[in-house]
Amino acid sequence: MTKDTGLFVRDDLTFRIIDILNEAKDLDGSLQKICDLLARNSVTETSVFVRISFDNQVFRSYLFEETPTILKHDLPISDNKTGIIELFLSHPDQTKSLVAEIENAESTLKRITPLLVGLISRIQLQKLSIDMEERQKELQSINRTTRILKKSNSLNELLQEICSALPEAMQYPAYTATRIKYGNQKFTSESFSESPWKLQQVFDTPDSTKGSIEIFYLKEFQEASEGPFLAEERNLIDNLAALISGTVSRKALEELLIRNTERLKELRGINRTSDLLQHNKSF
Repeated sequence: MTKDTGLFVRDDLTFRIIDILNEAKDLDGSLQKICDLLARNSVTETSVFVRISFDNQVFRSYLFEETPTILKHDLPISDNKTGIIELFLSHPDQTKSLVAEIENAESTLKRITPLLVGLISRIQLQKLSIDMEERQKELQSINRTTRILKKSNSLNELLQEICSALPEAMQYPAYTATRIKYGNQKFTSESFSESPWKLQQVFDTPDSTKGSIEIFYLKEFQEASEGPFLAEERNLIDNLAALISGTVSRKALEELLIRNTERLKELRGINRTSDLLQHNKSF
C-alpha cells in the first residue's frame, strides 16, 4: 500500500469513504464515521482533528480539539440547509512540514466534499420518500376509518373493524398489534399481544365514557420521534381518536333521540287512552 507524502498516510482514503457511504443507513452515524476515519488516517492520531457541522448538528472526531491551523469547505446542499467540514491541523511545532500538510489536507477536502454532499442528498431524499410514504399511510387510514364510521353497523362492529385495519397504517405492520378500549369493551387486532413499545391516545365522550387507542410494536426498532414510533403515527392515532369520539357522541345522540321519540309515542298513546276513558265515563 502506497503512502501520501503529506498529512494522510493512505491513498485509499477516498475508497474507504465510499464504503461508508455505500453502507450508510443514517446520516448521523455516517458523518461520525467519516470524522473518525479522517482523523485516524492521518500520520498520527493527533495530526488532524475533524469537525463536520450540518443542519444544527455537530460531529467531531475522537480526541477532538481546535488548533490555530484550520481548513474549511462548505457543504452546498440544495434545500437551503448549511453544512461545513473543518480540518484542524496540529500546531506547527508538532509537524515536520506544515506547508505539505496544508496542501495535502486541502487536496483531501476537495476529493471528499462532493462525496459528503452526495451522501447528505441521498439520505435526505430517502427520508423524504419515507416521510411521504408514511404520510400517505396516515391519510389512507384516516379515510378508511371515516368510511367505516359512516356505516350503519353497531358501534362494537365499527370499532372492531377499525382496530383490525389499523396495523396496515403503521411503519412495521407485520410487527404491530392494536387495541381499542371503550368503556368496558376491548377490541384487538389479530394475534394481539402487549409489548414495552407502546403508543397510546385516550379519548372520551360527552357521557364521560372513556376510551383509548393503543399501538404496540412487537419487537424493538430504532428510535424515532416517540420511541420507535414516527411523528406521523402519533398524528394518526390522535386524529383517529377524535374521529371515534365524535362518531360515538353522534351515535349516542341518535340513540337518545330514538329513545325519546319512542317515549313520546308511548306518552301520547297513554294520554290518548286516558282521554278516551275519561270521555266514556262522562256518558
